Amino acid sequence: DRDFRKVFALLMLTIPAHMPFVFVFVLFPKVWLRVISPDLEIGFIESLNPMIIVGGLILFAPMVKRFNVYWILVVGMFLGGGSILLLAIPPDWTVGILGSDTSSAYMTMIYIQIVIFSAGEFLWSPQLMNYIATVAPKGKEGTFMGFARIPFTVAKLITSAASGFLLVHFCPEDIKAQIAAGNVDFFHTPWFMFLLLGMIILSSPILLLVFKDKFYVDAKAKSETDHD
Repeated sequence: DRDFRKVFALLMLTIPAHMPFVFVFVLFPKVWLRVISPDLEIGFIESLNPMIIVGGLILFAPMVKRFNVYWILVVGMFLGGGSILLLAIPPDWTVGILGSDTSSAYMTMIYIQIVIFSAGEFLWSPQLMNYIATVAPKGKEGTFMGFARIPFTVAKLITSAASGFLLVHFCPEDIKAQIAAGNVDFFHTPWFMFLLLGMIILSSPILLLVFKDKFYVDAKAKSETDHD
């Protein structure tokens, strides 16, 4: 079925964009504990994402509905993926700007990243269902939308397996001491890891732009409360 192939192909392109949804729970907390402090209040940091998403949906849903659903997907994914690149900036570059020392400077960068990533998430993630419902044949919307969780499931398998590898090679338990002593080059630091992850994640919106002619639909974004 041509419509199904179109939806399935687009869903496959969004797999990298789904990867941060898993990394923020299985990889990032361990990195924060190792590069900042083992006593860091991870629970508070992790709670910021859902709070921002809920607030963003309430405040900006009417505004989002003015724009094309496809461009909302692209812009939201660029925000989400681009926010990861902020974490690739070595904290000693921002000391005196974002904080008085490397730990406080990087902590500020983490907060900035969470805000931007959450903004991207509440923009594009709900609109993926809207896109699928728009391109699905009449009467088959539920069947097509049932496949919308495939990218997240695949991303979960990939990121769960990759997280351990990434920690071992880029963020071992003594990474903070190694960096402070100058015993590790940039290509073996967490900052380089985030650079790689950001580039991989940004492949989703880039590919959506490259294949715009195949996937673009002329439809407005919708909120969760919209009904036909």
